Amino acid sequence: MTPTIPLDLTLTVRRGTTSPGKAANLRDLSPADGTATLVYDRHLANPGTAVWLARISLRQHGYAVREVVLDGMGPDITALFREASRLRLDVHLGSGKGTPRVVTYDDSPAAYQVPAGWDLADATDRLPAAHATARPKVVRALRTIAEEKGNNGGTLDKALDVAAGIILETGDPDRCGARSPAFSAGPSPSGRRYRHDDRPQRRRHPHHRPTPGRARRDERGRARQPRTGRLQQPAHRNDR
Repeated sequence: MTPTIPLDLTLTVRRGTTSPGKAANLRDLSPADGTATLVYDRHLANPGTAVWLARISLRQHGYAVREVVLDGMGPDITALFREASRLRLDVHLGSGKGTPRVVTYDDSPAAYQVPAGWDLADATDRLPAAHATARPKVVRALRTIAEEKGNNGGTLDKALDVAAGIILETGDPDRCGARSPAFSAGPSPSGRRYRHDDRPQRRRHPHHRPTPGRARRDERGRARQPRTGRLQQPAHRNDR
């Protein structure tokens, strides 16, 4: 099934006053600019929870958060959220035990768990390796897309970026389609035809006819002889 392509947004997050009883409010949503603003009450939620709530709401309306920008916060937490959002990961602060790790779920996006008290700059440094460990198929698909972008001379960059976003959002390269236009997009400028598995394609003879799954029958119910480039000898049978 072909997934719906969401509209990517850059989400700016800041502390402020929200509606009574609400942890966060979405404001200034601009599809034309690809931007939105999230204001959250720091007494009711941390930025990770606020962004998680916003992503759920936006996803229901056909949007995806491609980048999170924390406004007015420290450089370490700002860098952590920016890098995690580029991998379409939620950030769960104060969650998990041991070292920071990426966890995946069946019914919600993957998340980066950072234990309480962990140095956020170190957590940001550990993120690429943690992501590769948790989602190896996604990382391989992204590597293939990066190679394709280097080979196509920029002609398919937009389609490839869309495919990368869907893969990161869903965590499932097969669902997006390693068979999508991003992976089988016709000849490249160099003359090669790229496919997701990059196998050489066989050329068929111009008169090739695929073998039918079931023999066609004539008006008397007898199986017809298959057509080829040569005349067929009549079958030796007694029809009398």
